[in-house]
This record gives sequence, structure tokens and C-alpha cells, in this order.
Amino acid sequence: MSLALENYNRVFALHIRCANCIRESVKEICGGEAGPTNVDELVESGLIEKVRFECFQCESVIGQLVAITELKG
Repeated sequence: MSLALENYNRVFALHIRCANCIRESVKEICGGEAGPTNVDELVESGLIEKVRFECFQCESVIGQLVAITELKG
């Protein structure tokens, strides 16, 4: 039973680079119970498109996704 629960509530870190000031930031998103279980599924799911970005330094809303890592959740 623990193996089945292991796939739920995955947390992913989106590493985003600001297009204006070139600073990088990390935004965490949760896949949810029926959500993606790995990075490939996250990319295909469309959840990333719903994430809003605003640079904490210069307040630019344009960012470039540079990496996605899966966190232990």
C-alpha cells in the first residue's frame, strides 16, 4: 500500500530565469492526488502553463523555464 501512496502528492520545483534581470528563482507546484507522478507527465499535463511568474527583484512577468526538479513530497 505504501507504494501506491508514494506516487501521490508529488512536488515539483520550477527553476525560472527572469528575462529582464536574469536572476533565477524557484517556484514549487504540487501535482495533486491524480496529478503527474514524474517530470515528463508534468510537462505533458499542462499544469506549467497555469503557473504565474513575477520576478521578486524587478517585478517582470516574463520568465524562462530552465529546469524542473522533482522534490520528495
